Amino acid sequence: MAKWTFDAKNEEIPHIMKTLEMAISGFRMDPPVRAKTLLAVEESAVLLIEHSRDNSRVRLDVRRTLGDVAISLTAPGESFPFTMETSGFSLEEELSGSDTESFIRNVVLKSYAGDIRYRHKNGRNIVRILTARSPRFFLYQTLAGLALALICGIIMPIVCPRSVNVWITDTILRNFQTVFLNGLKMVVAPLVFLSIVGSITQFSNLKDIGRIGGKILLLYAITSVIAVCVGIGIFLLIKPGNPSLIRLLPATPTVNAVEAGRISLLDTFVGIVPDNFLRPFVESQMLQLIFLAIITGIAINAVGEKGKIVLTLLDSLSEIFMYIMKLFLKMVPLVVFCSMLATMLSTGIEAFTSVLSIFCTILLGFFIMMVIYCLMIAALGRLNPLVLLRKYFSTMIQVFSLSSSSASIPLNMDACDKLGVARKIYSLSIPLGATLNMDGTCVCLSVMSLSLAHVFGVSPTASELVQIAITIIILSMGMPGIPGIMLIGLNMLLPQINVPLDAIALVMGVYVLIDMNETVSNCLGDVSTTVIVASSEKMLDRKVYYSDKK
Repeated sequence: MAKWTFDAKNEEIPHIMKTLEMAISGFRMDPPVRAKTLLAVEESAVLLIEHSRDNSRVRLDVRRTLGDVAISLTAPGESFPFTMETSGFSLEEELSGSDTESFIRNVVLKSYAGDIRYRHKNGRNIVRILTARSPRFFLYQTLAGLALALICGIIMPIVCPRSVNVWITDTILRNFQTVFLNGLKMVVAPLVFLSIVGSITQFSNLKDIGRIGGKILLLYAITSVIAVCVGIGIFLLIKPGNPSLIRLLPATPTVNAVEAGRISLLDTFVGIVPDNFLRPFVESQMLQLIFLAIITGIAINAVGEKGKIVLTLLDSLSEIFMYIMKLFLKMVPLVVFCSMLATMLSTGIEAFTSVLSIFCTILLGFFIMMVIYCLMIAALGRLNPLVLLRKYFSTMIQVFSLSSSSASIPLNMDACDKLGVARKIYSLSIPLGATLNMDGTCVCLSVMSLSLAHVFGVSPTASELVQIAITIIILSMGMPGIPGIMLIGLNMLLPQINVPLDAIALVMGVYVLIDMNETVSNCLGDVSTTVIVASSEKMLDRKVYYSDKK
């Protein structure tokens, strides 16, 4: 962190700005971001000097942390109403009764309201402006973490004893992943609840909610059915899974080793209504959380003025939890490194190549689903799907590393915002999709369960394939979007087709890689559906969608 002090005089402002320009000259900022930052700092400095004490000094701090640049201005003085609120902003109000200089200052500061903070502490006025380097910088960090993990994963088994690699994996890498995922799970449940409540309260009547929510659910149901059909179809075409893989299991398994309960559609819908308001938050029961959020949002609208008090509180809580989530997401490049390195050290190349046909078949299913999304965007949304893929690519890399649809909610919301989708659409569609729209999971469960059945010589009949498809769709609707959840689905599917649970060990070596790609497919389906619904409801800014901003 660098610090400078200046006399609190207007004549010093050019020196402050020159110093700041030199300080950030080495940072990789996009020109518009740099210009906006300098303008906001200049206007903030004017206000601080106006309200500073005589013969006082202004301190300039510049701090760089994990790709973000925080600029602080501090000066002694009395508290004053710092102009940065955007609510109720009106051009007419700003022009009336204000001189031109004051008007421009207010416009600049209000345009930066999301990233500028003012506070008065211990007799000092403090303005903090948070800006960022190039928006692609985080993508570069993530890709660098992935590449470094691949290099270390190849070199370490050669130069280090196996015991050392096992200790590094179990003691450092896995524990870091656990801490990170625990932090995400801590905020996912309240974030889903608050996002959906905020979306519901933006609708003026229940008809709008029903119409838009109906479109979202219908598209999610259609894509889930398509995903299962794609998974079963490519399995029947390729039939991956060599029976010789049985030799890799430690012992001859028993086919009916474990009995698993049947999945009931009726039980799934009955279980949507919780018997305790807080239990869904504690246990991360996403379907129950969605139900609570919807009825809470409807109730807030129904009670009128009294509901606005609660809504204000919930909006503030939503911003707080979103900020906490973003703090954790800044660790993504390091998590990518740990996840990929742990996978390579624990599985090795041999374990990967043994089930390569299953892995490649699943990737083919994901690619087919991506093509289907593109066709839907073009046909239903009347949009160029390549624009969405281009602008969503950087988010794909981050989602890939998280292996969690729920943890990816804020990333997908931000991506939808950059695509020009109205907030009232994506704040409802994305949280719903994180639970109900698991297209990648449907493809994975279809291919993996049938491939393992093929390994053990089990050939399901046509009626059994239909039952498997229905079970997978129901499972995908009820499973939370967290890492490793597909293994639970396999535990429930395999006994139904007379495949031993021991068979799961065959795919454990590459499961992490499959899980990462599965999450990308899940999230791409959520974002694609959101864009289609927004376009049909005239709630998509096409200028933003086709802009070059990523």
